[in-house]
Amino acid sequence: MSSQVEAFTLDQEEDVDQKESVESNLDAIRAIKDVPLGQLSTKTSDAITFLLFGKITRTFNEEWRQGFFFNAPDRDILQYGLVQLKGGPCGVLASVQGYIVKDLFYGSDVVEDQRLTPSIERRKEALVNAITEILWQSSPNHQCKLVLPKAPMIGKFTPTNLVVEGPFTDTKSLKDRLTQRVDDLMEQQGNGILYFLYSLIATRTIPRIRADMDDENGKLIGLHNY
Repeated sequence: MSSQVEAFTLDQEEDVDQKESVESNLDAIRAIKDVPLGQLSTKTSDAITFLLFGKITRTFNEEWRQGFFFNAPDRDILQYGLVQLKGGPCGVLASVQGYIVKDLFYGSDVVEDQRLTPSIERRKEALVNAITEILWQSSPNHQCKLVLPKAPMIGKFTPTNLVVEGPFTDTKSLKDRLTQRVDDLMEQQGNGILYFLYSLIATRTIPRIRADMDDENGKLIGLHNY
């Protein structure tokens, strides 16, 4: 009988130790306020995951693993339209799409009769301009960061293989770097949407994003990955 009591007591102590360890880890994650330059660390990756999902054990499902790519250029309509493969990243795509349309209509060197039938290069340019403007507007001190892969990640997403670049203190340098890496963002089976999302979080900073939220203890992505 005594051995059973001792075993039960040990199990309780282990549960308490595990709970304290988890809580201590979460406190350390909550304390992270910046996304440092260089390779994304596990701790910083966990902090971003916690902001997104409310826990560090969640990850993105396959619906989020796509790039920013447009309708086929041989289509008669909506050549400027971004394609969504599955449900999930609709909010991100819709926001970027709005800025793309804005650039196609009001950007520099607009050719009026080609606004809704842009060439492939013009679509790439509009995407770069859109992301540049979003990041620049989101930056508290106009110091933008880009979070990009060291090597292409097709069919998988490993945050610790990402590198944080910057800070970009003017729109020209930011746009130039995005132009160099635009193919990574547009890879259909890649993770361009997630590179943009991580760049936005790194640029806006985790504390400011929490302050923007209705509930600072909330999360950005719900149960069904929306």
